[in-house]
Amino acid sequence: MPIFSELGIRDSKNRQKEKFLYNMASCYALVERKIDETLSVYGLSPVTMNALLVIKHVGKNKGLPQSELCKKIIVTAGNITRLVDRLEKNKFVERVSLTGDRRVNLIKVTKKASDLLNKVWPIYKKSVDKIVCLPEGNLVNVTSVLESLRQTISQNNGGKIKP
Repeated sequence: MPIFSELGIRDSKNRQKEKFLYNMASCYALVERKIDETLSVYGLSPVTMNALLVIKHVGKNKGLPQSELCKKIIVTAGNITRLVDRLEKNKFVERVSLTGDRRVNLIKVTKKASDLLNKVWPIYKKSVDKIVCLPEGNLVNVTSVLESLRQTISQNNGGKIKP
């Protein structure tokens, strides 16, 4: 069923861009819900899984500055502090002051988190494969379109209209 019909929105000509955005937002919400179902069994959410993977694989053994984590997982500074607080409380990460600059916190995954990621990754990967069930050619095309859109939005100041 077309997205506008599903949502009870009146359709008309020249609304293709709106349909695209509604479909993209709806797909994101559906994917996040399905991924959450998979991860919640292990006490993780999509955001915590993403954060732990970034810390582990980008920060490697030396850790990742909290400000860099904020940029990599696209959240605000206030949200990243709360997220890292929760991860630390669950013993998934530790904060270590950067040698020579105690203002900078390096975030490192703990063995507990690393072991959990190693256990959950194959299950997560199977879930992603099941959710994103498009033929390879379609995936390549959709990915290309989304990459192009992301770059265009970034370059034109996010679509802001000046008054």
